[in-house]
Amino acid sequence: RRVYDISRWAQRHPGGSRLIGHHGAEDATDAFHAFHQDLNFVRKFLQPLLIGELAPEEPSQDGPQNAQLIEDFRALRQAVEDMKLFEAKPTFFAFLLGHILAMELLAWLIVYLLGPGWVPSTLAALILAVSQAQSWCLQHDLGHTSIFRKSRWNHVAQQFDLLWAASFYARFLLSYIPFYGVPGALFLFVAVRHNYRRVAPLVKALCAKHGLSYEVKPFLTALVDII
Repeated sequence: RRVYDISRWAQRHPGGSRLIGHHGAEDATDAFHAFHQDLNFVRKFLQPLLIGELAPEEPSQDGPQNAQLIEDFRALRQAVEDMKLFEAKPTFFAFLLGHILAMELLAWLIVYLLGPGWVPSTLAALILAVSQAQSWCLQHDLGHTSIFRKSRWNHVAQQFDLLWAASFYARFLLSYIPFYGVPGALFLFVAVRHNYRRVAPLVKALCAKHGLSYEVKPFLTALVDII
């Protein structure tokens, strides 16, 4: 059981100091394996942080541990690694990207061949909704660098996927600008908010009637509360 001093280096940890600090004074062997794909690479950063090793009889701050459970878990992980189940299959993700693009083409063909009626437009919208949802799932996997071995490849593919999905909003602007102009098209994104000042007094009155707290928080403040 090796002991590492990460008190200073934690601020430079790519995953954040909170994540690595969560495992302070504990056996982080399993977490270390789970969060790092290239173990040989990250081990290079550990050697300067090594301060010693615990003898088998020396206590730690892990608390009571089920030794048999830990042993079985690590044996299972090793078996899964030997079966190469942690390795992504390029064909699977190529098929995933292919069917996303195929749905995009299908939605376009429906409107092109059947015209902009209610039924074709609704069907095309449903297909595009599924396509965009699948696009989000794909970029999520790429963001966790779980497809390619190298982070750069994952990031390049993720940027392609995100830019393609963002094209939905570009199409929205291109569709409405001829009718509403640039300001009108941009304001459509926040059209609902213009009624906020009208409904706010009604909500305040309702809260006052029932003794409820009415709080107004800026977006960033509310985001901090969530995190």
